[in-house]
Amino acid sequence: MANYTGRNQLIIKVDQPLPSNNDIKRLHWADYNRLKETWLWSMLTHKQPPEVKSYFRKIKIIRHYSVANKKHPQRPFDFDNFIGGMKATIDSLKDLRLIEDDRPDKLSHGQHEQLPDSVKAHGWTEIILEK
Repeated sequence: MANYTGRNQLIIKVDQPLPSNNDIKRLHWADYNRLKETWLWSMLTHKQPPEVKSYFRKIKIIRHYSVANKKHPQRPFDFDNFIGGMKATIDSLKDLRLIEDDRPDKLSHGQHEQLPDSVKAHGWTEIILEK
């Protein structure tokens, strides 16, 4: 689901959890490419409207982790695992040409968050892009 809150902001909601950096580090390079492709395809449905001609320059990622299952609730990642887990997502945004590059002079990071979700049985990810 994509939400345009004006020409300068895009909110993408992806119905899959953000992986941790530990998960990504254990992947074979071919498995990482498949993970990146999964993110790419899940965001490909969020096409830019024709009037959006430039790249987004600021990103904020919100990881919603499930606490609905009282027996096995998810928990927040350590900060380094949370940040490192964003790599496949950000690489996919670059492949989709929503961001020009992930270098600091091309993309700034907002205050990334991890929030509990007591309704859904699995985690999901929200990506907020701004010009």
